[in-house]
Amino acid sequence: MPSNVISVPSEETISFRNVDIVTPSQKLLASQLSCDVSQGKSLLVTGPNGSGKSSIFRVLQSLWPVASGRLTVPSEGIFHVPQRPYTCLGTLRDQIIYPLSREEAELKMAKSLRRWTIT
Repeated sequence: MPSNVISVPSEETISFRNVDIVTPSQKLLASQLSCDVSQGKSLLVTGPNGSGKSSIFRVLQSLWPVASGRLTVPSEGIFHVPQRPYTCLGTLRDQIIYPLSREEAELKMAKSLRRWTIT
């Protein structure tokens, strides 16, 4: 889980604090988003096509990283059903490592393996 996404065991609220929603191509869709959604409550998000409504859920599900700010989610997890399946363009490998590129994923794996290497 990214460092600015906090999983709180006793918390039953989804909380966005000054979160910027940024696409993988670095397009800013929402700036300084702040809101709380408590368990059992609803939130209606409206706006024109391409304004970032679905992108909020991509960030919430960790498909996209939190660019800035802080997102707090219940540790029990969140389940949502998208209106359409979300896949990125490319190979099965690209789907699995998304949002990383192949080079970024290989570098991350190499760093991880170096940590576990016994000398």
